Amino acid sequence: MGQSISSEEYQDFDIIISSILNMDFPILDIGNTIGCTDYIDFINYEQISHPIMKGYDCFKRPFFVIRGTILFNDGTTQQTLETFFQRYEHNKYLWHGCGPFKIKYFLSTNGGMTLQQIKFIEQILNLREIKLTKKYMEEIKFGCDYQTYSKTENDELLIDNNIIGFRIE
Repeated sequence: MGQSISSEEYQDFDIIISSILNMDFPILDIGNTIGCTDYIDFINYEQISHPIMKGYDCFKRPFFVIRGTILFNDGTTQQTLETFFQRYEHNKYLWHGCGPFKIKYFLSTNGGMTLQQIKFIEQILNLREIKLTKKYMEEIKFGCDYQTYSKTENDELLIDNNIIGFRIE
């Protein structure tokens, strides 16, 4: 995982990931295809026949793909796609998000997914749509590719965005 956590948090992460992988989603067979860094960063919209799909890569690492829509407060939307995968075959706690070149991700998973991020994924998979507050987006690193930034007089970083929600479709 992306931060120093307790054994209880590891257990929670494991339970949630196992639950997600056991959900009844269509299988995406990617065969022996691999990305140039061994990421599963080549899956694109044309390969996805359902909003959520799952599978295993040639290294036997589990992954799932989410196709969703970011909702903005002016009524506009932006389609997005992200693949979440177990980074190393023998480390079930290190998961990353990625996608094909030129597609903006909805979660920033640098250093590995956090427990808060995997809880968000579980929530969106169950609810299919969620309203987002600026504070919550900051906590889970949501929509980083869609945000603009500014600084206060005290050199504090402010996120300027008009994102209000996310839905799977």
